[in-house]
Amino acid sequence: MGNNDKEKYELVAKMTAKLVAEELADKNLWTLNEAISKLTKTSIYERVLDIDTKLWMDNPRDIAEMVMCELRGEKIPPSYFFK
Repeated sequence: MGNNDKEKYELVAKMTAKLVAEELADKNLWTLNEAISKLTKTSIYERVLDIDTKLWMDNPRDIAEMVMCELRGEKIPPSYFFK
């Protein structure tokens, strides 16, 4: 993968993370800052930003559900990873 492609994917991954934060804020009646704070402390956030995982390509709503599972201390159902 060329450096330019990698930069594009990284930009899209960051945009996906923003959309996930917005989804979390809407679903939980949190401010965007609260949602970002909670999101950035999760392993799912790290996986979204790691372009090699391709998690950034998933639906932000599904990713938000994964984040909520992690925040509640629940195991994330494998079905979220295999779509």
